[in-house]
Amino acid sequence: MTLDGGGWMIGDNLVADVTGGRAAGLRAIWVDRGTWPGREHGADHAGSRAWW
Repeated sequence: MTLDGGGWMIGDNLVADVTGGRAAGLRAIWVDRGTWPGREHGADHAGSRAWW
């Protein structure tokens, strides 16, 4: 399996989920639960809730 076609990483941890997903070549969605105040997230999308 390759990530050539792209994909998404969804998570609430800026380091493990957003930075790690970006390093793997994925687009990132950050679920902001208020635990990283004042930090630039660098995600493609961000929100305070996620439903799955």
